[in-house]
Amino acid sequence: MRVAILVLLVGLLVGCGGAPDISSQLSVNNAWIRELPPVSKITAVYMTIENSGHQSIQLVGAHCDIAGATEIHTMEHKDGFMKMRKLDQIIVPAGGKVDLEPGGTHLMLLNLKHAPKAGDEVEVILHFEKGVTKPVLAKVVKQAPDANHSDMNP
Repeated sequence: MRVAILVLLVGLLVGCGGAPDISSQLSVNNAWIRELPPVSKITAVYMTIENSGHQSIQLVGAHCDIAGATEIHTMEHKDGFMKMRKLDQIIVPAGGKVDLEPGGTHLMLLNLKHAPKAGDEVEVILHFEKGVTKPVLAKVVKQAPDANHSDMNP
């Protein structure tokens, strides 16, 4: 009886080992924050999140120590105005990418404890589904980098 239970448990453990490691499927590039005046209490973080896996992955939140809160936001044109709206998640498609960029989807850093300055690197922890986290270093820059700016990769 003990041998049968042991064989069953070992089989279950081996079966669990086949699950893909979500973290290894994700890469983050070109993470940056625009420098703002020291009196500003909000800023945004931009980056590209790529998913090399075969299943979509959800970004469900983020954390940054220099902010009182970090939220996922998107900009949308509605009733003749650009409006910002909070999102609960972003889906990073299988084999695809999501660009967090000015005028679109981005991470908002709210209630800044201090304003980051150009040249600083700010750590942002991305929270994905199933408890997966991924730390990212975002470079603080004076102006938005162009889309082909290759030295922004952390």
